Amino acid sequence: MIKILMVEDDEMVCRSFQVAIRNNAAFSLVGKTGSQKEAMQMLLSFDVDVMLLDLELDEGDGMHLLEEMRAKLERLPEIITVTNTSSESVLSCVRELGSDFVYQKHNGAYSPENVLEIIQMTFPYYQNKTADQTQVLAAEYSMEKEREYQRVYIRRELEKMGFTAQKRGTYFLADAICMGLENKEHRKLQITNDIYPVVAEQNGVSIGGVEKSIRDAIEHAWRDANLANLVRYYPFTWSEEIGRPTNAEFVSNMVERFELK
Repeated sequence: MIKILMVEDDEMVCRSFQVAIRNNAAFSLVGKTGSQKEAMQMLLSFDVDVMLLDLELDEGDGMHLLEEMRAKLERLPEIITVTNTSSESVLSCVRELGSDFVYQKHNGAYSPENVLEIIQMTFPYYQNKTADQTQVLAAEYSMEKEREYQRVYIRRELEKMGFTAQKRGTYFLADAICMGLENKEHRKLQITNDIYPVVAEQNGVSIGGVEKSIRDAIEHAWRDANLANLVRYYPFTWSEEIGRPTNAEFVSNMVERFELK
């Protein structure tokens, strides 16, 4: 029997899932809450196979719960995010934080029964993956999750500076800064020859597209953001002539800032 924890604050949604779970002998509901804090306590106390997760909660939110789970749990349950949001940046972030499947409530095919059907199809594969590959993939998985967390953290710091979350350049900058942090000799990296090609390949775009997107993101931040806020998060000088740091200067300085932090 698949044990489900439901993290959802909408009572109508909860009732519909409770009925669907009660009518399906493959499932049992081990807990229900609309609180991030209570959900974490349940995950630490109960044996949970699958977590149904809403992003907006009465207390806390689903994204911070995902971060907390990664920090405190040795084994994550299969995570099915069921949400009203259609923001691609939010959904990308949720996937990077560990959600295995995202089902949007405004999808025409959405129903609790269909969500449970997806769980029945995917859970055996999730079990096999965790049972057969845990030892082999543990180090690699842990490292990749750390990279994902680092990228999300860097993007959030860039957004605090005034960078726009939806701009591709913000994502490319996070990738470039991650590369620098992972390379002990990052000061020898050349942005044109070493960084742009890797970021381009990772994102399926041209090298020129990476350069232009990063430049546009920096120009936009320096043009529209609050100067005092910029100085707070970017305590470095920049060219008065062009009114912003170059791409290479910005990436190198931000790597240094994150290293110190």
